[in-house]
Amino acid sequence: MTLLHRMFRTLLPVLLAGFTLTTNAQSPSPETTGPYTVGRLSLELVDQKRDETFSDDPADKRRLLVDVYYPATTTTGASRAPYASPALMDVFKFTDEQRAWTAPVYAEAAAADGQFPLLLFSPGLGNVSIYYSSLVHEVASQGYVVALLWHPYSTSVVAFADGTVVRRNDAGGVTGASLEAQMAELERLGAVWVADQRFVLNTLIDPATSPALLHAHIDSRRIGAFGHSFGGATAVQLAYEDARLQAAIDMDGTMFGNSASEGSRVPMLYFKSDPPPPTEEQLKQMGETQEQFDAIEQEELDTLNSTLAAGVDSRLIKFDSARHNAFYTDQLFYSKTWTQEQKETRIGNIEPEALFKAIHTTVTGFFELHLKR
Repeated sequence: MTLLHRMFRTLLPVLLAGFTLTTNAQSPSPETTGPYTVGRLSLELVDQKRDETFSDDPADKRRLLVDVYYPATTTTGASRAPYASPALMDVFKFTDEQRAWTAPVYAEAAAADGQFPLLLFSPGLGNVSIYYSSLVHEVASQGYVVALLWHPYSTSVVAFADGTVVRRNDAGGVTGASLEAQMAELERLGAVWVADQRFVLNTLIDPATSPALLHAHIDSRRIGAFGHSFGGATAVQLAYEDARLQAAIDMDGTMFGNSASEGSRVPMLYFKSDPPPPTEEQLKQMGETQEQFDAIEQEELDTLNSTLAAGVDSRLIKFDSARHNAFYTDQLFYSKTWTQEQKETRIGNIEPEALFKAIHTTVTGFFELHLKR
């Protein structure tokens, strides 16, 4: 019952919100505050050693899209990059106004002098990775190389430059009706996502495969991972399995694998949302009374605290009034055009700029402590 309960609480706001872009006169990416200009390099990678198990074609190999953000230098008059790629713009049917959006980053700009820690980031299950760009822009500006992954067939849409569009399907998601089926699907899906992250990590730190623009600027001795929801759980599990990682952040994701039962192998932060009390209709859909609901909530919190206690230097930070999808950070800036009801349903009754600052300063402060000292 616990996993089903947790998934209902986290996925219902996604279904209600729909994540349709609202026309906005400005890009959802605020100006970065770090000492570095940010460059962006988009990579399309194929793991020839892995079959694509989520497609119908048995000949397919696992193909990934990765946006890498990094400390950069720019020349006077350099133009900012578009907020999203032309391929993604076409898929999402952005308005003309939105097509003109730019981001506070520069495409394929020269990397800044020095070597920087590498961070891997994965999104929530089904979420479009670009909508975390406000967070990864800011983190990169503080002196990190951040690899933002798109997981085909699990992310709602992945648009490759050659026109190939891969949409989410049942094989890349969690659809089981029973607790046992969902647990099995989470473990199966988690293994693929962890392998995706490890493949990207190997590609970026190996001089034979790392992009020429970046390979001299990635410090392979300082590696971490973070992510939202299922992507956050993936980050912690990768850190459990791969000794090269030194720190991880799980932004409100239900953990799986060994890390769920044994705790994190490395220092870890867990960001906890503050979901609203359920309505009578929601309780009816779950088949629970308020008392049963509260008991399950407490059981889940006790389990999470036990997992954190078993791990290495693992701590929980609760973001009061923030909903699960408030960590889908570009939503915070879309919220200016929403009604109060929409805002409370999607991100919570919070001040968006203040929450964004709390999120990114906590992320960078944690990685500063464990990767830069």
